[in-house]
Amino acid sequence: MPSGKKRKRQKNLPVDAYSRQEFCDAHNIGLTTYYILLDKGEAPREFKIRSRFYISKEAAADWRRLREQQHAAA
Repeated sequence: MPSGKKRKRQKNLPVDAYSRQEFCDAHNIGLTTYYILLDKGEAPREFKIRSRFYISKEAAADWRRLREQQHAAA
C-alpha cells in the first residue's frame, strides 16, 4: 500500500481488535480523553504491531467490566 493512504476496514468482517480511534468511536469517547486515561494508567490493555497500537475485544470487555465495577462501588 502506498504511504500516506489509510487502509479502511472491510465491512462485515468481525472486529477482533480496535485501533485507538476505533475503540474511542465504539465507546463514545474522544481520543483526547483516551490519551488522558492512558496517562493515568486507566486505558485498556494495548498491543503494538509495527508503529500502530491496538486494543483486543477482550481487553475492551475487561476495561468496560472494570468501569462498571468501579461505578457500582461508588
